[in-house]
Amino acid sequence: MKFCKIEFSKQWMWQVYLSLNAAAVFIIPAVIIAFCYIVIVTILWRKANFAMGNDTYSNGCSPQHIINKDGQTVPQQKEKKVRWNSSSRGVIPKAKIKTIKMTFVIVLAFIFCWSPYFVFDLLFVYQQIPDPYSQHITAINTFIQSLAPLNSAANPFIFLLFNFNTVKSACGRHNRHMYSPPTTQSHL
Repeated sequence: MKFCKIEFSKQWMWQVYLSLNAAAVFIIPAVIIAFCYIVIVTILWRKANFAMGNDTYSNGCSPQHIINKDGQTVPQQKEKKVRWNSSSRGVIPKAKIKTIKMTFVIVLAFIFCWSPYFVFDLLFVYQQIPDPYSQHITAINTFIQSLAPLNSAANPFIFLLFNFNTVKSACGRHNRHMYSPPTTQSHL
């Protein structure tokens, strides 16, 4: 059986390789995901504050004045206020709150599954693990190595957790149509 294997002659080469790998595959994506998540929450928070009664227009002016296309402040005429669509539940619709929560859990799952893998590998390559070839450390390494791919398997379950009622009703509708006898009417 043939397989690919990376071999470096010096320890520092492994350190550089694993450090760059950790940065490219885990640290940079985690920072980007966290940044995007913060931006999403910030935008929703601002829109929620805007819809709660901030009497300003989309351009930030007071109700008495607006900014025209030339950039000059002019008295209000027939311009309408721009309001964010809100539901009867409150300012932020329930679906958006659920989406934010689901995104947050997906990000946490990504960090939870991948951080032990990279932390262990970096500690190993920088020789910070005492007796790295002992049976106990090998068992821990095996568990950590199998935790990383679990992230891909966890995402469908996270989706199912947040959308259980929707999936259940869709399956119920599908089964009902599958097993119900066709209805026909005859006229005598």
